[in-house]
Amino acid sequence: MAASSVADAAAALESGEAKRVMSRKSRNADPKLCFLFPGQGSQQPNMGRELYETEKVFRQEIDRCSKLLEPHLGLDFAQAALPSRSDHGRTADKVTQTILAQPAIFTIEYALAKLWMSWGVQPDFMIGHSVGEYVAACLAGVFSLEDGLRLIAARGRLMQALPHGAMLSVRLSEADARKWLTKDLSLAAVNGPTLCVISGPTEKVAELEKQLTAKDVVHRRLHTSHAFHSAMMDPILEPFTAEVKRVVLSAPKLQYVSSVTGEWITPEQATSPEYWAKHFREAVQFSRGVTKFREREDCILLESDRGMCWRPLRSSTRRNWPTKLLCRR
Repeated sequence: MAASSVADAAAALESGEAKRVMSRKSRNADPKLCFLFPGQGSQQPNMGRELYETEKVFRQEIDRCSKLLEPHLGLDFAQAALPSRSDHGRTADKVTQTILAQPAIFTIEYALAKLWMSWGVQPDFMIGHSVGEYVAACLAGVFSLEDGLRLIAARGRLMQALPHGAMLSVRLSEADARKWLTKDLSLAAVNGPTLCVISGPTEKVAELEKQLTAKDVVHRRLHTSHAFHSAMMDPILEPFTAEVKRVVLSAPKLQYVSSVTGEWITPEQATSPEYWAKHFREAVQFSRGVTKFREREDCILLESDRGMCWRPLRSSTRRNWPTKLLCRR
């Protein structure tokens, strides 16, 4: 269930309206929990503002990340991503820029995860969409928070310097989406059985839009400045690999799914600098990864939505869950 306020959540639960409240009986008295971290495009100006003002743990983690990011970004991250009410209009566009968007997504998701964990809600598994996998890897101990933030900042900086591109969400299966690919257009993500993303130079994506319209294929341009997970990322593969080689990588202590393969991450992958470079070049196999959890009867997916609020994708009962609701913007 998603709600805009505590009162709204209480009213929905009391009504039991099927359109708003999904529920079922769990066959497992203590189901497994999977934290799901979204990727770029999920960010919004002032996301997490109310949590920052009201939740101590969340605020402490944001401030900690902001301090660690300052040398890499050259600015106060918290001030840029969570501007004051009076500065909101003037700074709102900053969080949409790749150089800040990726650190913002990482920081907010990391702080949210730490908040849940402070309440005793611990993940059994994790999965992240593209940049979201960095949060999963950090929580799993693959790299330290300091190194994770440095890599995310470097990733955003290198991508920001590339020529602009475009990304197009298309209502096609992976097999059908691949029929539209050319030397300029790449498959960027497989987000569902009939939902993919194609990425490439802006003019080539515009041509594809016209072709898809003529064939009555549903499509939508994504709000991104660059063509992530496409051949346009090739020039920064080596520079980013060099950046990763500067940090200590360890085998994960908690299981999470790779967005490159859609399978469980292996120690060899997690500790390979080449894997983390390949990570932003290859298509995101999100659908395959989520299916691994959806097919389980004992697993709940907890994801953060576009407003960076957390909600269960599958409703069930879990012992010792807190009664607080993260429905604040």
